[in-house]
Amino acid sequence: MTEPLNPTGVIARLATLRPHADAVVDDHGRVDRAGLQTRVRRADGWLAELGIGTGARFGLQLGNRIDTVALLLAAWSRDATPVNINRRYRACEVAGLVRSHDLAALVTEQDRLEEFDEIVGDGRGLAGHAAAGVTVVAPIRDRPVPATRVEYALLTGGTTGAPRLVAWTLRDIVLAAMYPRSHPDVSPDPDVLVRRSASGGERTLVAAPMDHAFGQWVTLAVLLGGGTAVLADRRPLDPEHLLALAERERCDAMNVSGQAFAGRLVEALDGGAPAPARLRQLITGGAPTLDATKRALWQHMPELEIVEGIGSSETGTLGRATQHASCPGSLAPRFVPTSGTMVVEDDLSAAEPGRLGRLARVGPVSLGYLDDRPDNRFAVVDGRRMAVLDDAAGLEPDGTFLLHGRLDRVINTGGEKVHPDEVETVLARHPEVTDCVVVGVPDETFGQRVVAVVKPAGPTFDEETVRRFARSRLAGYKVPGRMVVVAGIPRLDSGKVDLAAARAIADRGREEQAP
Repeated sequence: MTEPLNPTGVIARLATLRPHADAVVDDHGRVDRAGLQTRVRRADGWLAELGIGTGARFGLQLGNRIDTVALLLAAWSRDATPVNINRRYRACEVAGLVRSHDLAALVTEQDRLEEFDEIVGDGRGLAGHAAAGVTVVAPIRDRPVPATRVEYALLTGGTTGAPRLVAWTLRDIVLAAMYPRSHPDVSPDPDVLVRRSASGGERTLVAAPMDHAFGQWVTLAVLLGGGTAVLADRRPLDPEHLLALAERERCDAMNVSGQAFAGRLVEALDGGAPAPARLRQLITGGAPTLDATKRALWQHMPELEIVEGIGSSETGTLGRATQHASCPGSLAPRFVPTSGTMVVEDDLSAAEPGRLGRLARVGPVSLGYLDDRPDNRFAVVDGRRMAVLDDAAGLEPDGTFLLHGRLDRVINTGGEKVHPDEVETVLARHPEVTDCVVVGVPDETFGQRVVAVVKPAGPTFDEETVRRFARSRLAGYKVPGRMVVVAGIPRLDSGKVDLAAARAIADRGREEQAP
């Protein structure tokens, strides 16, 4: 009988084949594959001492570190469930998650223990490696007992509201999000995965944070592919450090969170930072990357392949778009769908090419949310589980798909529907615009009015010139009636736009211009 598809088991088997190959590098050190197994056993001891076993959940509030990887693998080996917690969350926010999701322990950094004094029990903790920011596993006071057994859990970033805990089986999350990109297809057989990864894989710098899905998934995919994960943990983002780290560690690929990270890399390169000699691939996700940023990257690294991914906590990876410097015209990504990805009509039937529908996936998708809040994202169609997103997409005749923005972001102005992503794409093509986000603000006459929050490319910004540019490419009702200039677009740690902050900026601008 074939063993279950568990990342811990696969990575342990790969360690026996090439024990001295680099496995994980972080800002504090490095471990080879055998050394990673030693760290996993130590992390397993921490969890065992606190009684965290089958069915128990614990909060994991660490960044891109070897200990993060070791604790994930140790937890899955003992049927416990780590829950990612944003490192920016403060004590009151973490306390809410502890209550909501039955967390039995908190893994954090030692210098934060005092902050969490009201949450963790009697100061008892188990220290990790002796480096800056020592890892501590601390028990929760009055430890709760989870009502539902979950193999893999992911706390969403709250893009569309309050964060929610998404439940998966380990098998399905590997197939949907952690399977190595270099493999020709996806197989649920761990023997196939080990055989394909036995000879080793790429050295990938992971800059996206591991307390979010994208960074975690890429790290595990690299290790399951037999490669080396180079974890960058400096916050705030230090682009010069990323480039130097990629050069020092001879990285073939780098993973970043969309425009927020890629734009900073361009600034560093423009400022004289040398491009890494071996870097051939930039993997972006979590948020779009602007056309101008891609072309600027190619000015410094003409051979660079830019791979944009699209996915969600509920579906895993839905598609990838690969682009090169030779790509003509618009660089709007045309995504090649992963297995099971489709565009559906409102009745969940498959949409025909040319029609706008909702992005969905059948097959290996999440089990749903671990809360009582209503949702309409999951269904069973023809006996197969389907997850349906609020992302508008259009299927192309060649089988690729284009994104048309989130349906829950659509602006209704005077009865006309405006997709902000379409407007943002046009604005970003103007040389005076470095970055932007388009939102709707309340309007007594039209219900909502289209407003752009813009980061200009230089010290001056001619709003009317940019508006004329947009008007020549968009219907009049889509053109922003006003543009609010800012020093930087507000973004979450994941790289996604902080829409609540952007709307607040647009609203303040509206109030300032009111008669």
